[in-house]
Amino acid sequence: MANHSLPSDRADQPLDASSAQSVETELDLGALELFGARVGVFLDYDDLMALTERVALTAACGVLNGEVLEPRDEDPYPLSAFIDEFAGWTFSTIVPEVAKRRGFSVDPDEISRLAQVEMDTVIEALRTTLQPTDGMMEVLEVFQMAGIVPSVVSSSALPRLRVCLEATRQNEFIQHEHVYSAQSSLTPPQPKPRPDIYQHAMRERRSSPEDSVAVEDSPSGVSSAHAAGMMVIGYVGSLEEGKRLDRAKVLFDRGASYVLENMRELPHVLVAIQKGDLAFLERYSKSAWE
Repeated sequence: MANHSLPSDRADQPLDASSAQSVETELDLGALELFGARVGVFLDYDDLMALTERVALTAACGVLNGEVLEPRDEDPYPLSAFIDEFAGWTFSTIVPEVAKRRGFSVDPDEISRLAQVEMDTVIEALRTTLQPTDGMMEVLEVFQMAGIVPSVVSSSALPRLRVCLEATRQNEFIQHEHVYSAQSSLTPPQPKPRPDIYQHAMRERRSSPEDSVAVEDSPSGVSSAHAAGMMVIGYVGSLEEGKRLDRAKVLFDRGASYVLENMRELPHVLVAIQKGDLAFLERYSKSAWE
């Protein structure tokens, strides 16, 4: 798999959800087994394996309002604005930014305390309400059938990832030692889009960049894996339909080779890569999204 930018010919339009009711539909399991025997599969977590972002941001907004703004008689921060403005931020950077905008200051020790409160609140929200991405559990089951042992590579902290995997029962398919965190696995932390966490995960799994595939939903994640020398498959299915095309274009610009809307199609794409089925892969290429 040395060539990450596989050539392609024009083909039919991408599969839609109705044509992929089951991951196993017409899936060549033998080819998937061959793929897994030679290629490492690395999965992002947040909004790729489970729908974490809105749950986490809603909980964080509640902490900001209840612990920071209300005691100062400040108007609460609207949830929609909080999500739009602070997705991808850490709480320890959100608090001083909001304080600056509102014209007050927060002591560094207080920020540290608030960050811990936010982490505990978010983890509890994830523990009780988190749901897997549509189709992901089926994909993990098929991976297990094919002998593929995927890794999770995330910017989130390990305690949060463990809670998420347990809450969704994805820990039945993902081994604890194959979960890698840019916050917890590296000293000092090296968040995406830096390539360090993917480089670390590949070293741990003894997989070379030429024989590794990352699946990512965020621009920073695609940039991270691409900079590490891996083939990258993008995913936009967690977004509202009206936002998917723009995100797909960004993911291609950051280095994705293919972009999916339906998670159930991932094993079929891996089989097509194994077989060199360029006509099938064209359905997920940049030209198919234009």
